[in-house]
Amino acid sequence: MGKISEQGLTLIRHFETLHDGDLSKIGLQPKLCPSGYVTYGYGHTVSHDGQMMRSIEYANKLFPNIETITEEEAEQMLKEDMVKEEAKVNKNITVKLKQCQFDALVSYFYNIGYSNTMVSLVNEGALDNEIYEWFTEHYITGNGVFLKGLLYRRKSEAELYTTGQLKFYNA
Repeated sequence: MGKISEQGLTLIRHFETLHDGDLSKIGLQPKLCPSGYVTYGYGHTVSHDGQMMRSIEYANKLFPNIETITEEEAEQMLKEDMVKEEAKVNKNITVKLKQCQFDALVSYFYNIGYSNTMVSLVNEGALDNEIYEWFTEHYITGNGVFLKGLLYRRKSEAELYTTGQLKFYNA
């Protein structure tokens, strides 16, 4: 069973950054991501009854312990979130992956949720250029609007997957 490496976590931390919704308060508060979902820490989403939340105030009422978190708590949540994302890759990818490929897919699923097409491409042995194209041409919008930051992330994930090199396109 694969586990994300420090290189994969570095990729996620770089693009998720530590969310701080209220700079006037000590600690890290939830904020809305560009797609309008409540997130905190390193992109941890808040959900209730199976639905991702879009109101910080409502999230704080339901989950008062997340109103302010520390960097250490954010790091712990990231590691806990990775267990779920690693499981998605381990369960659905049936071919042997290099560590860099595993890391790129965990980052990708953490950000988008899941992609049947990506799973099929990988399992069917698609060429690197086909995988690269899928990474960089899909899931690059939020609420139907092109987001340059998502394209940068997808390029970084694609580069890691196809070459093993961690490169940040927005640095």
